[in-house]
Amino acid sequence: APVVAEQRQRLEQQRQAARRRAHFCDQLVTAHTQTDWSNPDWQQIDRLVQQARTEWRSLGGVDSATWKKLQQRFTAAIKPFESQLAKVRKAEQLRRERLIKQVERLAEEADIDSAVAQAKAAQASWKPLVAAGRQVEQRLWNSFKAATDAVFERRSAIRESSEQEQQANATAKRSILDKLQQLISADAPDWMASRSACEQLRSEWREIGAAPRQQYKKLQQQFDQLLHDFDAAEAAGRLAQQRHELQLLLRKAELCDRIEQRLCGGGSGVDTASAEWASLPPLQTAAETAMQGRYQRVAATLESGAQGSAALCAESGDNLLLCQKLAVEIELLLEIDSPPEFHQQRREWQLSHLSSAMTGGLADSESTQQRAARLLVQSCATGPLPEQAAAGMHRRWRKIVDALIG
Repeated sequence: APVVAEQRQRLEQQRQAARRRAHFCDQLVTAHTQTDWSNPDWQQIDRLVQQARTEWRSLGGVDSATWKKLQQRFTAAIKPFESQLAKVRKAEQLRRERLIKQVERLAEEADIDSAVAQAKAAQASWKPLVAAGRQVEQRLWNSFKAATDAVFERRSAIRESSEQEQQANATAKRSILDKLQQLISADAPDWMASRSACEQLRSEWREIGAAPRQQYKKLQQQFDQLLHDFDAAEAAGRLAQQRHELQLLLRKAELCDRIEQRLCGGGSGVDTASAEWASLPPLQTAAETAMQGRYQRVAATLESGAQGSAALCAESGDNLLLCQKLAVEIELLLEIDSPPEFHQQRREWQLSHLSSAMTGGLADSESTQQRAARLLVQSCATGPLPEQAAAGMHRRWRKIVDALIG
């Protein structure tokens, strides 16, 4: 009997997986039909096709006969997208091959300033709508970089006019090295300002003419090493800042939860928690405004009495639904697991997201990390949660923070 039950359960799971896969194929066909192919976002479509292939592998197992039919349906559904992408990919490869030839001819241009301006314009137009394979991209980039480097190196050679000028150039380069070292050694720097200063120094370095030959190699090696050291220091510093900010965000959110729960439970201990809030430092991002808004609402509720408390506490159920919805989206963005009870909601969101994006409905300039962080702030600033659900949401928030700073 247990074996029979297990077989039945396995067959039911396969039937459910088959239905999910069939529905997924239908979604792809519908998305292709609804896409405005006269003005598509090729980069977005390319990414989403890759996501569709990843999602297809995760929709559950079926028997071999059903699998063959479903795989054929999926291949037929995805092929129209791939065919369109292949045309754009080839056109972009040819365009950049022509661009390489144009830049290669600039190395012999009589007007070096015009040649440099054209090389920079070529750099600005290099990025493809749809990238080719990794080996092709590497080959194209190596050829393009060699062509542009030849133009810039020729400009540098022309500037080598006299020993006095070259010595002045060497002095200027040493000054840049000193400034770079100061950026790296600064205590608690503003990394946005430091990065801007570093890029300015990099630009100044490129603009300086050649140093004496016997000094050039050593100066360039020192410059390259300092740039590497700055990148490493910036990455570590930004990560530390982000870790501190996110941990402080969670601390403020959890403290708001405690204050709200005590308020909803009769108000005992609210003064102590409020004092703790006042002792916390401010966040350095727009998250501080959001969290202050949540806390100020609690403070206003304390002044309004029982009626205001009841209104605030009555929102906890809706707040929980919103936080759960946001958590699923963030977990998908960061590719981390959701609790089992949210797997169906996760699949529904993925299908909806894929369909909307392919029909032009998800134009978004945010990176995955930026969007995930923004949604986390929105979730933390939502408002009171049911007491029995708060701990579970806090665990999900902490897991999200670990993924953001991991």
